[in-house]
Amino acid sequence: MGRSEFHVHTNLSWCAATEMNLAAIAARATGEGVTLIGLADHLWLDPRRGSRPAVSRLLTLRAAAAGSPGSRFLLGAEADCAPGLGLAGGEGV
Repeated sequence: MGRSEFHVHTNLSWCAATEMNLAAIAARATGEGVTLIGLADHLWLDPRRGSRPAVSRLLTLRAAAAGSPGSRFLLGAEADCAPGLGLAGGEGV
């Protein structure tokens, strides 16, 4: 069994570099012996583009992960909280 990493942001998160696509993540993981990758993207807050619905971003990730050979991805999300944007509630998570 290989190693695992459970806190990886793709370029769909505002905090990740644009080069952090699934292919680049999978290639780096393979080179480091990581066989299971847990994605933890920020699904709501995005200072670059404003808020976007979490569902559409998750579906984009799911489709890309399914088509990525040689890597196993777990899809997750980081809790975001921004009461000023109407996204209150994450502070209790």
